[in-house]
Amino acid sequence: TPKVVLEAACGTAKISEQLVFKGMEVDGFDSSPFMLHEANKKSFKPNLYLASLTDAPIRENHYELILCLFDSINYLLKEEEVLKTMNNAHLALQPGGLFVFDISTIYNSRNHFYDEINNHQFGDATIVQHAFFDELRLRQRSFLTLYRRRGTAFVMSQEEHCQRVYYHREIISIIKDSSLELKGIFTTEVRGNLIGKRQQDLDNRYPRLFYMLQKSQS
Repeated sequence: TPKVVLEAACGTAKISEQLVFKGMEVDGFDSSPFMLHEANKKSFKPNLYLASLTDAPIRENHYELILCLFDSINYLLKEEEVLKTMNNAHLALQPGGLFVFDISTIYNSRNHFYDEINNHQFGDATIVQHAFFDELRLRQRSFLTLYRRRGTAFVMSQEEHCQRVYYHREIISIIKDSSLELKGIFTTEVRGNLIGKRQQDLDNRYPRLFYMLQKSQS
């Protein structure tokens, strides 16, 4: 069980809150001031920072575990940005520490976000998300309309988000160029580590893939 954890792109700190509750020392950062504002309301909040995935790490050689979940890696539109994030994790980890991240796959975009509208509630705010998938350019686009309560009325603002849908083979290639070693590939659909098993068409079989990387002990 790790004692010192970093959650990268922590959003509203739902994961971090659970880890702090369990007694872990947790740092969390996100590039969205709104998300950090909501995270700061948590009863068991981590130490919060405003930063992006490609920024220099908050601390070096410090964390036993770094988490980057909820397809945050997909927001990096260039492979060099993903590589930079992996190498930042290498700098921030203690020897032997783990970096765990996930990606949303092309299966997920085709089956769940091709043309969908969803509502999300964050405290006194509501977000309406309209998602489109550009199959030709492998871009997942989301148009967000935010309604925040102000007195008896609501204030509206809008954002557009763009994610790149990476193929499994692209992620594996970037990992090989990084300073970290691949230790595991997982999905919530089946049990066990997929390393050593048939990895062809993982993107077309599972909506989300999780990768576990490790910093060498030396």
